[in-house]
Amino acid sequence: MSPFRDAASLIWPGDLGRARYPAPQDIVADERKRSMAQLEIKVHARAHSVHAWRVKRLLRSKGYAFESIDVAGDADSRLREANGNGTAPRVFVDGRLVGGLREINALNRSGDLDRLVYGKV
Repeated sequence: MSPFRDAASLIWPGDLGRARYPAPQDIVADERKRSMAQLEIKVHARAHSVHAWRVKRLLRSKGYAFESIDVAGDADSRLREANGNGTAPRVFVDGRLVGGLREINALNRSGDLDRLVYGKV
């Protein structure tokens, strides 16, 4: 046995030839469990917006299920009726306006985003 294999076995026990990854059905079942416990999240955004991309990336990284609604064609009507101005993206949790990218990042840093999404606030 080579010295590299001995050193690697101290870090990663088991067979080095095979990677141990969760099965795809386990991942889907875990995502369903998480999305069942959370409140409904809707992201109103323009299709090619950098801020919208960042909000969606943050929500995906947290493992939240959300619906993305493109408001490029009728941004003024939908967003104005929802929050009084035409800025995008806007995130709604259980029908309540949470805010845009700045507010979502602040909630995430403080830990309140998890409590808000799971209805513990």
